[in-house]
Amino acid sequence: MKTDDRKKDNSMCKHKHLVFLGKQEMPAKEHFLALFNCLDCCSTIALKMAKEAGRSKGNLSRSA
Repeated sequence: MKTDDRKKDNSMCKHKHLVFLGKQEMPAKEHFLALFNCLDCCSTIALKMAKEAGRSKGNLSRSA
């Protein structure tokens, strides 16, 4: 029986082939989680990302 190489130990995987799954809002409004799936080791990766500053309606500033 041949084993699937993609489901081997993921501790050596460099996670080069990622598929973006989506983003999940966090209770802290200045951050969100970006979710990825690694095609090589079949693991899910979550990265905490900061939202861009000054993009919401309340933070718009105009110069005169």
